[in-house]
Amino acid sequence: MTANVLTADDLLRRLEELNAIGAALSQERDMTRLLEVILAAAKGLTNADGGTLYVIQEIDGERILKFEIVRTDSLNIAMGGSSGVAIPFSPIRLVDDTGAPNNSMVVTYAALHDCGKVTAPVHVVDKATKLQTIFDRIHLVDTRFEVVKRDAEIAFLQAKLGAGGDPKTIARLEAEFQERMKRIDEDREFLRRHNTGGESMAPELRERVRRIGTGYTWRDVDGKEAPFLSEDEIDNLCIKAGTLTAREREIINHHIVVTIKMLESLPWPKHLKNVPEYAGGHHERMDGKGYPRGLTREQMSVQARVMGIADIFEALTAADRPYKKGKTLTESLHILGKFKLNGHIDPDLFDVFVREKIYLEYANQVLDPARIDTVDESQIPGYDP
Repeated sequence: MTANVLTADDLLRRLEELNAIGAALSQERDMTRLLEVILAAAKGLTNADGGTLYVIQEIDGERILKFEIVRTDSLNIAMGGSSGVAIPFSPIRLVDDTGAPNNSMVVTYAALHDCGKVTAPVHVVDKATKLQTIFDRIHLVDTRFEVVKRDAEIAFLQAKLGAGGDPKTIARLEAEFQERMKRIDEDREFLRRHNTGGESMAPELRERVRRIGTGYTWRDVDGKEAPFLSEDEIDNLCIKAGTLTAREREIINHHIVVTIKMLESLPWPKHLKNVPEYAGGHHERMDGKGYPRGLTREQMSVQARVMGIADIFEALTAADRPYKKGKTLTESLHILGKFKLNGHIDPDLFDVFVREKIYLEYANQVLDPARIDTVDESQIPGYDP
């Protein structure tokens, strides 16, 4: 029996199919049609003659799998979805009468092991600014600045009344007042600007946050004098890179642990047995400083290392992330080049990625033309043509 070996053309065709599927899914709004697109895509990628899509429902306190869409091309079977043909099959029970899990089928096994669970809180996944929790706390800081400005104005007017009409004293007070208002406005604009995460926040900028946080005082809702910023707000505004605190980063990082556990729990056929390793390694680093397992380059498959580069490049160029704007090709490749130099990504695969212009092929299919700039590959850090 001859092994079925995928050629480079086969792999390229599958990547092109995945890109087309992703674009179609992002445009579809009708749920029934969306489910059909997903099933058709899965059939196409696996060269399957048939496919079934189920939904989990709860009936009388028992969770079951309901047949939603059934397709088998060779038998001309099209049931459920938009076909208009009812599915006659009974739902599949996830447990038997004794309460024991039904592990006899791949579909029930997957459902019983929570493969659809989302573990990272949405307000952490989509944290767009440093002070955002369920809402962006920068608006509270804005309000405090208005209180500080009001207090400064009251103090100025009181001092002006006590000046006894002396022109020199009043002129000095007015100059001091205007200087104070200017400083308050500059500090407010500074915090607004640095509430948006960047690649790196210099130590002197973080020190300025602390000075603002402790340098002003205001009266809180109870009428008590309080520090302008709480310790938590200072810690968040002093985040060195991005918008996540160390604790929030741990929550985000946990998603890959869950991914690996879910994938490893499935009874994969022999030719797909390495899928958990491929999918679970895209946050590892070549120098062993990645997560969740701290693997080195030598401990990772080529496929997992490819996934690492693809994941970073997609994240850098993506324009749909609330916490950042999509970067141009030049910006993204410059960052990836630095990642090569610091041991983050596979150096040889990165050179292939650039040399074969895989980045440009992806960009032409997926990116907004405004971000597809002309790349001077000689300026990419670490690139070896």
